[in-house]
Amino acid sequence: MSNEEEEPNKNEYLDKLTMELFLNKNHYAKYLAKTDTKRHDEYRTFTNKLKKYAVDIVDITSSLIENPKQAPTLDIEESFDVFAKSIIRHMEMKEIENPVDSEEDEDTLFGHMDEQEEHAQASQSFWSGERVIKKPVNLDIRAFSNGKR
Repeated sequence: MSNEEEEPNKNEYLDKLTMELFLNKNHYAKYLAKTDTKRHDEYRTFTNKLKKYAVDIVDITSSLIENPKQAPTLDIEESFDVFAKSIIRHMEMKEIENPVDSEEDEDTLFGHMDEQEEHAQASQSFWSGERVIKKPVNLDIRAFSNGKR
């Protein structure tokens, strides 16, 4: 095969991948309906079966959560393992991105700054073991200038 014959196939693949990744689900479904009717029909059939068997799917999934080794078939057991690991990984990433205690952390880190500025803090010196009092610093810019530019 020459490079000229391979290029359209690569471009088709890239175009298809681009459409899948950058379109939202509704627009992609419309795109599929116009460009790949066979794949669109397969997708519609799949979503219809999902709706039809939704209660059974939820029941089997719930029982597998309780006891993963009691799957009706080995195929379902293996698929559930992959599915559950993917969901767990997704949830762990969400926890990293959006910690539940973000407000508490914010309060801990920044919530008492005003109080610290109002009151001097006493602490133990690391070097001498003596008591050191930290006083708020006046950061008035005029104190740094001598009137010269």
